[in-house]
Amino acid sequence: MKKYTNPLFFRPNRVWRCYLGGKLLDKMMFEEHETDGLFPENWLGSSTKANNKDRGGSENEGISTLTSGELLSDLLLKDGDIILGEKNRGINVLCKFLDSAIRLPFQCHPDREFAKKYCRSDYGKTESWFILDTREIGGQKPYVMLGFKPGINREAFKKAVLEQDIPSVMSMMHKIEVKPGDNFFIPGRIPHAIGPGILMLEVQEPTDLVVQPEKKIGDVTLSDYDMWQNLTPDQGLECFEYRGREKEEVLRELMIRPVSKNGPVEVLVDSNRTDCFRVSAIKLRPGEEFNYAVPSKWQLAVVTHGGGSVTAESRFDIRHGDCFLIPNPVRSLKFSSSSSEGLTVYMIQ
Repeated sequence: MKKYTNPLFFRPNRVWRCYLGGKLLDKMMFEEHETDGLFPENWLGSSTKANNKDRGGSENEGISTLTSGELLSDLLLKDGDIILGEKNRGINVLCKFLDSAIRLPFQCHPDREFAKKYCRSDYGKTESWFILDTREIGGQKPYVMLGFKPGINREAFKKAVLEQDIPSVMSMMHKIEVKPGDNFFIPGRIPHAIGPGILMLEVQEPTDLVVQPEKKIGDVTLSDYDMWQNLTPDQGLECFEYRGREKEEVLRELMIRPVSKNGPVEVLVDSNRTDCFRVSAIKLRPGEEFNYAVPSKWQLAVVTHGGGSVTAESRFDIRHGDCFLIPNPVRSLKFSSSSSEGLTVYMIQ
């Protein structure tokens, strides 16, 4: 029986989406050509399938492959109890790099209550955004749309959606300019859109559930399934939370700031914020080393800046763009930074 005494590393796992992007992601992943296309996301340590119905992709699209060539879902079927240190329910979080070259469709995601009622899922799609890099496209500063403004009218919103009056829809949401280092928590049912020029690490519940009732985005025309998945339009519109707030209130509630700091470890999302996932970041200066005691049964590690090494039973070189799973038998790791940028690793569970 394999003992799993080292981290498990993953191959790149690009996923089709309905929007254009990926140039900054190509750079992060050391791709030979840095271009925008329709594979603007890289799903990290994922045991979740992408909802790309009728797009002609792989039946396992979205599920990560280890560097050994084995699908993560297959490995967990075989040894999940050992790797996760608990009854195998899969990796109950979905992490991804997302890089937008255009504004994504305005959307919301189900919370768990809505997902159980309408989507036959125990998970909704509460998520968090950690902005890593930005670029100006067409002279436009990077931004996100987040939350309804005061005075939101449900019937006016529904009318604008059904008539595809997108300027009216956009005018009902707050526009927030962003920069690297800005972080946001997005509960299920909150209306939002990601603007052009943003590379982020997204951490969310392990589903691909979305309501995005915008018929055309860039050069792509969305199908009814792309827009509503298996919901009716009335059900999909019911998914939005029609609560208006001033921008200051939205920022106060939804911006993520460090909860605590212990040496180089910053706690960013803890149990006081959500029971859906936990997120911390290890930030090392150039030449710095750190012995990390793994605080949970397993963790996903995502390298976002710099490079160096990680050592368990064996030593592995790591650099930005890498992702690895820390299995339950590994209870401590040594991180070393060898890059002039230092080393930043997000730890997720």
